[in-house]
Amino acid sequence: MDLQDARDAINSRPLTDFVQLTRSPKAGKNMYDCPVCNSGKNGHHNTGGLSIDTKTNRVTCYPGGCFGNVAKNVMGSDTLGALRIIWGCSEAEAISRAGYQIDGYTERSKNTEHTKNTEHKENKKSIEQPEYTLFYRECHEALKASPEALEYLHNRGISDESIDRFNLGYCEKWKHSAAPAGVPATKRIIVPRTAHTYLARRIDPPANDIEANYTKQVQGHQKDLFNLQALDTADMVLVCEGELDAISLYQAGASAVVGIGAVNNIAGMLAEAKKHPEAVYILALDNDPPKEDGKSPGKEAQIQLAKEMKAAGLECYNVDPKFIYGADKDANDAFVTDPDHLHDAIISLQAKAAELKESRDAEQAAELAKRTGAGMVDDFYNLITDKEKRTFEPIPTGIERIDKALAGGFLRKTLVTLGAPPAMGKTAFAQWIFENMAATGHDCLYINLEMDRAQLIARSVSRIIYIEQDKDISTLEILRGYKWTEDQKAAIIPALNKYK
Repeated sequence: MDLQDARDAINSRPLTDFVQLTRSPKAGKNMYDCPVCNSGKNGHHNTGGLSIDTKTNRVTCYPGGCFGNVAKNVMGSDTLGALRIIWGCSEAEAISRAGYQIDGYTERSKNTEHTKNTEHKENKKSIEQPEYTLFYRECHEALKASPEALEYLHNRGISDESIDRFNLGYCEKWKHSAAPAGVPATKRIIVPRTAHTYLARRIDPPANDIEANYTKQVQGHQKDLFNLQALDTADMVLVCEGELDAISLYQAGASAVVGIGAVNNIAGMLAEAKKHPEAVYILALDNDPPKEDGKSPGKEAQIQLAKEMKAAGLECYNVDPKFIYGADKDANDAFVTDPDHLHDAIISLQAKAAELKESRDAEQAAELAKRTGAGMVDDFYNLITDKEKRTFEPIPTGIERIDKALAGGFLRKTLVTLGAPPAMGKTAFAQWIFENMAATGHDCLYINLEMDRAQLIARSVSRIIYIEQDKDISTLEILRGYKWTEDQKAAIIPALNKYK
């Protein structure tokens, strides 16, 4: 399709077809938490910030104007424009990520000279995520030169060593790339997550509730985790929410920490944990107080993450947040309030995680030893000599000549195939064997696709009569119980009782 067709196709669909949005607790039918500014998620009223018009599909963020300028009566954006803002990408990339292909179209980056030799590279560069490495370096130097920014971090317990370790920075005049022109710049601590994603944390107090919704903003991919590289070498990993929480846990003695950023990112944590199944995961998300509706998002997300990790075969330890954070909301608050308690809790948790890992490793080593080398032979010996299990004890067929030929009957853990020409009695023979086995207390499943239950019982009763009484009464005669003779009835009733 051409460019305009792709635009029309995307704009004809609501934003929720492409992005998973969270409906706000007290919101109307089409009101959601804004994925750009988090309005509705962190606000005081929980009434939602993002609206999707059911007729036009236009997207509007009322508190923050993330998709337009409400004050200037620019009411939101179409679906494609909203996707570009949420994903932080060009129009071409947004169309591609939405699942549409434009014939012969590439979008050129701005401020570049396009020649035959460089055009392909520049087009490719235009759809990649921005790289913030140089910005981080500049912000890190600015932080060291700012007494105000250093004081903010020191008051939150963050040491100079941690500032250098995690490359924390400071930007005196920062605003989100998707923010409208009228939004003022603010002082921010810059916390890198990846080369393409960072958290900008405001250090001066907000003037109103709307500004409070923007205290913490993510530039780049919202789902990127903080300190993900810790998974590469760690035996045990503490999983928390915020970036400063993760840094505080490190300073309190944790050996490895990953911050998921927000409770709606447990899927990202699970995906990364599956790549490192050897580690033990200690889950310690925020100690959120219950909201007005009684829900605690942090605790609920932690329970869900623990459940999904265990289902995936991962070893995890689901910690009660009160054990590690006490009465405080999160790790950073707990570190400022009582660092000794946080340290002791972390050491205790890591000791328990080490026990879990040691136990799991021992089980895996024992299982491996049973399946390889000398251990395989020892396991075989124990298996065949176990007098209680008798794993390979034959199951008698109940037919003397067959049991003698098979050294006692059918060998357990084997597949037996019965073959003969048609109409030679294979079905009846198999049924006879299974009934004999059932009579000696063995569970049997007999599946016959040719006869129903009544026919099968009648056949068995006929055989019992022949063996016990030396009388030949056919299956058909037994099924016609309404016309039995007295002699037939006298033979059939005892056979039925025996079959019971």
